[in-house]
Amino acid sequence: MRADNVTIHPWWLRGAHWANALAVLVLATSGWRIYNASPLFKFAVPSAMTLGGWLGGALQWHFAAMWLLIANGVFYLLINFASGRLRRHFFPLPPRQLMNDLGAAFRGKLAHADPRHYNTVQRAAYLFVMADRTTAKRCWPMRFARSASHRAALSCSVP
Repeated sequence: MRADNVTIHPWWLRGAHWANALAVLVLATSGWRIYNASPLFKFAVPSAMTLGGWLGGALQWHFAAMWLLIANGVFYLLINFASGRLRRHFFPLPPRQLMNDLGAAFRGKLAHADPRHYNTVQRAAYLFVMADRTTAKRCWPMRFARSASHRAALSCSVP
């Protein structure tokens, strides 16, 4: 019996998800090393489960993974827009169907028979993450605000 070789998602989408998985793994393991460097906490993550070797090395790994995550997010957004996949797979998002699927998810009865089609809960989650990443890029300068008035001037409210 021959199994059908059906591609469910394009190569670039699978690659983007694997890049995210790698970035999150590096963020977690280097973050544990950064956590271990703090004298405030009595518990320490075993060194064999951390990345970086020392605080400076862990910070470098952590920032490199952050940039991988940002670059991958920009790539994902651009290719979704350019290919029309965003419109085809994520819209429309009917509120009534979203509420029905959300209720089914909370009851543990959300069907997902065809992995090529997202249910409305999945579409809403992906759209939320895309909007959140876009908003985060606009709010990023607030991290460097020197005072409350400076933060107010850099307000990141989304129009």
